[in-house]
Amino acid sequence: MTKAWWLAAAVGAAVASPKLASAAVYDLHVAGVCSQSWTDGKGSAAIGAWANETSVDVKIDLRGSISQAAANLAGYLDQYCGDGNLCHVYAYSAGEAVLGYLLANTTSTWNLAAVYVGGGAAGGSRLAGDIAAALTCSLASQLTESGVRAAYNHNVTGGVTMYRLGGRDELAETAAACVAGTILKWITFGFVNDHCLQGKNDGVVEYHSSAAYSTAGVYADFWDSGSHWGSGYQRSYVTPSAADEGRPLNHYEIKVLPLCLEGGIAGVSGLDACVTWADSTHWQ
Repeated sequence: MTKAWWLAAAVGAAVASPKLASAAVYDLHVAGVCSQSWTDGKGSAAIGAWANETSVDVKIDLRGSISQAAANLAGYLDQYCGDGNLCHVYAYSAGEAVLGYLLANTTSTWNLAAVYVGGGAAGGSRLAGDIAAALTCSLASQLTESGVRAAYNHNVTGGVTMYRLGGRDELAETAAACVAGTILKWITFGFVNDHCLQGKNDGVVEYHSSAAYSTAGVYADFWDSGSHWGSGYQRSYVTPSAADEGRPLNHYEIKVLPLCLEGGIAGVSGLDACVTWADSTHWQ
């Protein structure tokens, strides 16, 4: 966990410098592909809430292109994450790719404490074409494994650390997930027609994406099978190990797990309790 450390640092800086005495802390929520805000589309609409901090639903259009969504996101960072303010960013699915693209292609300096990623799509998904066709969303077509990996330098994050969690839907990692028919459509939330996920995955993205592997492929665990992108992309909520993942959560349930683990869900705390709570949210 990192949030308490950053808050302590921010308070210390505010005390030391009169200019920062009125600094605010913002929690930006960046949603996934084909959405226009954190609260629309599939996945829980829950927004984290923290004492003495302001939560922001980042309302950008994630239907057109990664570059355009990144330009719109920059406006939010300019508004909330400068002038001595401090931001925590919660990025879900394609929201991570949009933020990653922005950080790799900007010289702007924002005060980002950290990024907390659930079901990250920075490595793309073999379901991208199916999602784009099903939802009439051109940004999804950019999230192919080769496309999003070539879109920007994933090793460059402007010094920002991304803490990662990936869901593991038990059914989706079985051989049954590669059998065409109603079970395949049910497992993958109706998106898949002819493509199938391989290895462990959350029903939409595989571990090579959610765990920030530098090479697309089939990986049996979240951290230990191969090389990852640079240090900014590969940090963990707990000591990195094969078991460090979102447990049996699917892509939509993993969306809100980072909010809970960072203390943003009232009355729920700790990994096991947060996983149980996230599992109960299902998808809309």
